[in-house]
Amino acid sequence: MGKRERTESEKKKSKKRSKKEKVKAVQQETSEVQSPTKKEDTKEDKKRLQKRRKTIFLKKKIDVELSLLPGSLHNTEDAVQNSLNQLLMKYSDGLGGIMLACENVHIKKDGKGEGRGWILNELPWIHYTVSCDALVFRPFVGCELQGVVNECFPS
Repeated sequence: MGKRERTESEKKKSKKRSKKEKVKAVQQETSEVQSPTKKEDTKEDKKRLQKRRKTIFLKKKIDVELSLLPGSLHNTEDAVQNSLNQLLMKYSDGLGGIMLACENVHIKKDGKGEGRGWILNELPWIHYTVSCDALVFRPFVGCELQGVVNECFPS
């Protein structure tokens, strides 16, 4: 079997790709040339990193929509707290990190001043909007974390 002939559109696409790769290579070279070499710039970078280090842990006021089964309505506040506890120590895209703790949990009130849930379609779950203060762990690329290794397994 011989090689397949490339069509004109394929040839044009490959030319465009090669041009884009050349442009990227030139941009990388110029960014390497323009990298900071002064001591002042590195000090400023260190200061920025130190400021960002402090923001690894963030306290955030969040609103969460929770769905509770009708069996949990005898004690709604405990059921809401249990649902929030299930979200702890798990990554959340909405928070941009891992929720470590939450406090000041309140069920949001409707226009009449009552914390009511709502049912959608024929589904059995009752939906509540809950607000709380959450402690979020959100490390960033380049941050340094200090810790102690307690156990080590061969893997």
